[in-house]
Amino acid sequence: MLIGEYSHTIDAKKRLAVPSKLRKELGERAVLTRGLDTCLFLYPEKEWQKLTEKLGELPVGQASTRRLRLNWISSEEYFFRITSRSMRD
Repeated sequence: MLIGEYSHTIDAKKRLAVPSKLRKELGERAVLTRGLDTCLFLYPEKEWQKLTEKLGELPVGQASTRRLRLNWISSEEYFFRITSRSMRD
């Protein structure tokens, strides 16, 4: 699991710079999605799949778990290939 906070911008070609130490951890593909508190979350693709499976198993009878599922599962997901210099769709 990758934990940390990084402030970055998206350049004119819509590329996101990812620190080199994180690129290795992310692997070849990653998922960028809406997170909490106006943040974006970036997950290695395999970790994202595990997370969505776990969220899908949460009971829908509780309002708090429904909101959590809606925040992550229903948000748009962007899959990226990781390159040595940038992330591209």
